[in-house]
Amino acid sequence: RSATYSNTGDPTDRPSDWTVNSAAFVAPSPPVDRGDGTYMTTFVPTVAATYLVSVTRGGVLIKDAPYLLTVTPAATSAKHSMLVCKTTSNCGLNTAVAGRRATFFIVAKDRYNNTQVGSGGSTFYYSVVGGGGFTKVSVASEVGVAQRGWYEAFFNTEVSGPATIRVTLGDDVVGG
Repeated sequence: RSATYSNTGDPTDRPSDWTVNSAAFVAPSPPVDRGDGTYMTTFVPTVAATYLVSVTRGGVLIKDAPYLLTVTPAATSAKHSMLVCKTTSNCGLNTAVAGRRATFFIVAKDRYNNTQVGSGGSTFYYSVVGGGGFTKVSVASEVGVAQRGWYEAFFNTEVSGPATIRVTLGDDVVGG
């Protein structure tokens, strides 16, 4: 992805926007002349990705431009994280067959809905309470490099009937 910022050096020349693949990215603050030959601007990116940032003055790239900018996800948000199933077969979120392992997954997301890409950053607790006194409380396991940001949770009950699943990140309910 590429981002372009342009400033001619004229204090009245204010950038109108940043662009990423010709789509609006974020609006930076107006550049501030720091009085030492440099300008400063700030912005808050919300899409985690690596960007190629081209900074120009008078239509010419400044020294050492373009730059690589890597935006990583913000802290994991319970509200934006999701509970999902990879298949409909014995998904613990919808139906489960007594005597068979039921599996579901937690997808760790930040407040901008970026999936977490790091390792070991979040601890999701889950509980399953069902008929016949069935109860399981555990910590979801990271799936690993194949699906970064995904955590696996499972249960196996011998008793049929409704069950309640609760997943938390700290004190916050996932998806709540």
